[in-house]
Amino acid sequence: MGIAVWRLNRRVRNVAVQLERIAHTRNDLELLAEQRSVLKGWQSNAEASIDSTVQGVEVINHLFARVVFSLFERIGAPRDKTLMARQVQDSTSARVYAAIRAANKSVGKRLRKRLK
Repeated sequence: MGIAVWRLNRRVRNVAVQLERIAHTRNDLELLAEQRSVLKGWQSNAEASIDSTVQGVEVINHLFARVVFSLFERIGAPRDKTLMARQVQDSTSARVYAAIRAANKSVGKRLRKRLK
């Protein structure tokens, strides 16, 4: 009878150890879920901040270019050449800012997939 009690006690201790491991694993999974949620928020905020910054820089660049090309016209630069240079500048800057936005969205999309 003593051996049976000893074996039963040993099994109970083994089950208790396994339950403790399960509890730790569950706590780790809950912590991981919380951390992912926080990271998702940070990622979303970072993506929005980058987009807002790009938009602000684009507006400033456009205004600065407008001033510069107006000055060129005032000092007597040929209007057709100034207009052509302005179109090239506008087209180039539009492509640059579009590429930055696309890269920002692409990185954001990849991060969102990894944080699911």
